[in-house]
Amino acid sequence: TLEMDPAARKRRLVPILRDADAVPLRIRPLVSVDLRGDGDEGQWKRLVDAVDPTRQAGADAGPVQRLSLKLAVATAELAAPTWHPAGTAWLAAVGLAYCLLLTLAYLVWWEMPPLRNSALLLGFLLPAAGMVLAWREDRDLFRRLSHLLAGGRLTRLAVALLLALVVMSWARAGVPRAREILCGPFGCREPGTVYVTIAGFEAADPGSEAARSWADRSLRSLRLKLASAGDRVRVLASDLPQVGESDLRRLQVDYTLAGHFDGGGLPVLAATLWDRNHALVSPGVEVTGSVDPRYGSEPEVSAEMRRLQDRLAREVLERMGVDLADPEARRMDAVPTASEAATARNAEGFDRLSEGRLDAAEAAFREALALDDGYSVAWSNLADTVRRAGRDGEALAYRRAAVERLPGYAPFHYDLGYTLASLGRRLDALDALERAAELDPSHAPTHNETGRVLLALGEVERARRSLETGLLVDPGSAALHKNLARARLRGGDPEGAVESAEAALELYPEADWQGRVEVTSLLVLGAARAGDTAAACFRLGQLHRLDPDGLTQWHADAEAAVPPGACAEAAAGPRTAVSDTRDASPPMKPPMQSPVKSSNNPSLVEETDHG
Repeated sequence: TLEMDPAARKRRLVPILRDADAVPLRIRPLVSVDLRGDGDEGQWKRLVDAVDPTRQAGADAGPVQRLSLKLAVATAELAAPTWHPAGTAWLAAVGLAYCLLLTLAYLVWWEMPPLRNSALLLGFLLPAAGMVLAWREDRDLFRRLSHLLAGGRLTRLAVALLLALVVMSWARAGVPRAREILCGPFGCREPGTVYVTIAGFEAADPGSEAARSWADRSLRSLRLKLASAGDRVRVLASDLPQVGESDLRRLQVDYTLAGHFDGGGLPVLAATLWDRNHALVSPGVEVTGSVDPRYGSEPEVSAEMRRLQDRLAREVLERMGVDLADPEARRMDAVPTASEAATARNAEGFDRLSEGRLDAAEAAFREALALDDGYSVAWSNLADTVRRAGRDGEALAYRRAAVERLPGYAPFHYDLGYTLASLGRRLDALDALERAAELDPSHAPTHNETGRVLLALGEVERARRSLETGLLVDPGSAALHKNLARARLRGGDPEGAVESAEAALELYPEADWQGRVEVTSLLVLGAARAGDTAAACFRLGQLHRLDPDGLTQWHADAEAAVPPGACAEAAAGPRTAVSDTRDASPPMKPPMQSPVKSSNNPSLVEETDHG
């Protein structure tokens, strides 16, 4: 009977329970009728139905019943199934792997609450219901399964592969996503690290050019010095609108430093300390000097100011509870430089670079470095000079030299990443940019360049997150909005791409022809892929007016996105022959890091977005 109908679905064999004796193992998985104590009405009906051939003819066993019978046959030699210790551990491993996969899906869909909550609910309810059904079918099923896992090599291998797959998935996607959710877009705080931002230094006498110049130089010097103080201090960008508690908490800032010159232009500096939970506290540091920058010889004033900057940096660190080791202290003292002659040569080189005299600028920077090889700012300026001369290989070496001499300064890592990306070394560029973001998570150009590199590598989702993080810091960046539009377009979100491109178009000035052409082409592509032909034709007409000669590849891409004849209005306007430009790269202007001299900063190239 068992051979002819092993699952007892055709009811050739119907076990009927009359007393408390144990059911034999081989027939325990069969669907039985419980008539102990004469049974109830439902059990008697079940027996009547079981012997009615018209109700049970052709019925097939379900998957749980088939599994129960297979396990019963496989473990028929057991007198009574018990939990096998090793097999139970393998069963627990399967359960753990499933829970981890369900949690991973929950994290991936974190930003879509309906989907993530539904997935979590179904992921727990469906297996639970299946386990209940299996247990009702055969209460020894899971005990038998533990014996099968303990003795089956193939089953254990399958479980091991499942665990390996789960661990790899968590290492690649789960851990970064969990850190992003728990710590916010700027990453988790490192224990023992102080996060500082510098709001600005002001001169008590705004009309004094000399006082404003010293204030600006002291601000930049303090930022460089603190960045050189090791990993225990993180200096964030100095141009952030940190005006309230919520902003300070969001950016994870411990202190905001501000300074002023008081007393007729005398270099009296004060650092105003904020914390993340309270309002303004009392002024923390005050450093006074005896040299008025309007009098005396320049070398004497520079030397006195440098001594005051050193004292200010040390007292700020002391107030924040940061003790420097000897190597860190020596490195901080060397910023910006200990050589007055090197400072002068660097300032001269900056003037020549601003005038476009690359050879003279390069010679001045090399003289500064010959006087002081540890002058990191001069290495950075030399890299800018040779890059503008088209010598990218040399620029890369000088970028690395600047990073080596001041490894805690995020903009140097950013410049290194940009140079590596321009040379096509995108993976190395990504490493440098990630280090820059780690040192200063509020440096918006870093997030922009990281997004561009990730887009080039085909990692659209990571690029989108990086660009959105940059917009949290600098919502007024046209380049960030533009690149986010490109990421959304490649990620299958044309409506979002149009929204980002429109925001970028409002931010690009009229004089930035290249940026406006690129963004307008993105608007054409986004509208076309969203199926909005009218909007695509309207933007295409704008593109014709911006680029009537079809000079850019963006123009060609936009033309190809709209089917010929789809919009009569665009066809009636001045059409452009673009067939000769479709395979050409867009004419690129020099990277937007051209050094424009600031009267308050003759020693450091202005930081700008590379676009």
